[in-house]
Amino acid sequence: MIYGYARVSRQDSNLALQLYALEQHGAEEIFQEKASGAGICREQLEAVLGRLRPGDTLVVWKLDRLSRTMKQLLELMEDFGRRRIDFVSLTESFDTITAAGRMCRRYLLRGGADETGSRPRAHLGGACDGKGARARRWKARQIPGDRGHGDPHV
Repeated sequence: MIYGYARVSRQDSNLALQLYALEQHGAEEIFQEKASGAGICREQLEAVLGRLRPGDTLVVWKLDRLSRTMKQLLELMEDFGRRRIDFVSLTESFDTITAAGRMCRRYLLRGGADETGSRPRAHLGGACDGKGARARRWKARQIPGDRGHGDPHV
């Protein structure tokens, strides 16, 4: 089944354009709300997420209608992949129904893991925390009085 989710941030805003686009894409049931994306409680979003089953598709007008932060978006994409739910964002032409869209989701999730800090940053060799071997070697080479700018007189 194809579900749509439409949201506007203000009560005086109009959902008509989003609803029309979702209907044209074939959404059989559309959940709509007028609520700020910053709000913790978006009842209609929770309702549609609870209704989705494997093989279903969620369609939104734009990615920012679904999530406010990259972290939220990545968590949803990961959840959709795990639950075998397809996702379409009409404005960005993001469509996980296609092979290219599934590949994009994998790359998004792979790169996003570093963004959200859920994957260790091994490529820095411990330099971030100042405890790794690379950090110890670097500190040993620093010139006394150097503040890390390359010029000891800075």
